[in-house]
Amino acid sequence: MRSFSHVATLAALALLATSAEAQTRSLANLASVSADPQFASSPSDQSPSIDQLARQRYSPYDNYEQSCSPQREAQMRRVAMMQQRRQAEQSRRQTARERLPRPVQDDERLAAGKFQAAHLLWQGGNTAAARKWLGEILDKFPSTETATRARLTLARL
Repeated sequence: MRSFSHVATLAALALLATSAEAQTRSLANLASVSADPQFASSPSDQSPSIDQLARQRYSPYDNYEQSCSPQREAQMRRVAMMQQRRQAEQSRRQTARERLPRPVQDDERLAAGKFQAAHLLWQGGNTAAARKWLGEILDKFPSTETATRARLTLARL
C-alpha cells in the first residue's frame, strides 16, 4: 500500500506533465501567430500583443468560416411564417365572430329580465329590492307589456 506522500508525488508529476503539454501547445500557438502574415509587419520581432491576438480571427474549422447568417435567415423565415399564421388565425376568428348570431336586445326582453329578477327578489322575501326593480321597469320601459304587468304587481306589493 502506498503512503500519502507517494500519491502526492505522483499527482505532482502528473500535474507537471500536463502543464508542460499545455505550455508546449501555447508556445506552438504563439509561434503560428507570429508566423501569420497579418502580424509579419509588426514593428518588433516579439510575440504579438494581447490586442493583436484579440483582433485576430479564429475559426475551429480551419479555413472554413462559419457564419451565423444562414441561421439568422432561417430564424427570420420562421418568424415571418409565424406572423403570417397569426394574422391568418386572427382574420379567421374575426370572420367567425361576425358570422355568429347576435342576440336581439329589445326593450321587451330587457324589461322581462328585470321583471323576473324582481319576482325572484319578492319570492326571496326582499320586497324593497323588488319594488326598486319594478320601478326601474316603469321608468325605463313604460310602453312595454311588461311595464303594465310591473304596474299591477307594484300595486299589489
